[in-house]
Amino acid sequence: YLQLRFALENSKVSYIGSLVITLVTTMFDYLKENWEMLCDDIEKGIINPNIKITPDLKEEYSKKFKPNPKRAAELRKEFEKGFDTPIAPRIWPKLTWAYGMVGSNLKVYVDKLRKYIGNDVPIHGMGFAAAEGFFAMATELDSHDGVLLPQCLFFEFLPVDDDADDPDEDVKPLLINQLEVGKKYEIVVSNFSGLYRYRMEDVVKVTGMHNNTPMIEFLYRRNLGMNLANEKTTTEMVDLAAKQTAEEMGNEFVGHSLYADYSTNPPRYCMLAEAVNPVSEEDRQKYIDILDDKVNTKANSIFF
Repeated sequence: YLQLRFALENSKVSYIGSLVITLVTTMFDYLKENWEMLCDDIEKGIINPNIKITPDLKEEYSKKFKPNPKRAAELRKEFEKGFDTPIAPRIWPKLTWAYGMVGSNLKVYVDKLRKYIGNDVPIHGMGFAAAEGFFAMATELDSHDGVLLPQCLFFEFLPVDDDADDPDEDVKPLLINQLEVGKKYEIVVSNFSGLYRYRMEDVVKVTGMHNNTPMIEFLYRRNLGMNLANEKTTTEMVDLAAKQTAEEMGNEFVGHSLYADYSTNPPRYCMLAEAVNPVSEEDRQKYIDILDDKVNTKANSIFF
């Protein structure tokens, strides 16, 4: 709420972003649901009484807001036109770029963000980083991969074979100069903070080379994979199946999650999804059939 209060009043906003791109998408979702309240508060120069905020912060921030009926009217005019066309360029005409972490498993959120910011606003990927270190950084805009940063960490890589029965059996770590384009690897790092040959359990794909250094794209975490029927379902597969199912049904998912249900015989996957539009019982069966096809597994899938 507070971030939008400051941002909406400033018509000269030139960029938007967050560490993870999902938070920017969440901000626009909040704006779409609460634009009338925000416009009213901007017009009056108040913090809405329904916003949960500590008394001391409310007192501090209330001093920063003044009645701004002119800007409120400008915003209302654009919001009343709807959100079917990108809203960000209409309320922030100087918007030139966005940024955030945009790995493979976040592509669905990048696609959603595009509906708010349009296709003409480039997105700068923040790179691939975690508490353990900074692994890779983007070399161009609108890119989902990045070049490895060997000066930040010492890297080793465990080859990942999706078809292997035991992915760790007889696997020897490779160095950065031994990586092959198109292959998947789990990252192992040693750093100056005391981690020695620490397995990240993050699987990346080598997408190409930047000079002599590999470019990588984050795919998924090994400990988040599922395996009901020896098919090795990953988060990457689930996200793609959910996206294709939503597109085929013409009903966008706000969010989705999949879990393995062993209470049935045979076991099955259950997908929990929140759709933008209500789902009828008749359409529910269509979702089940499409999802089964997209996931491409022998296990039964069910859509709630």
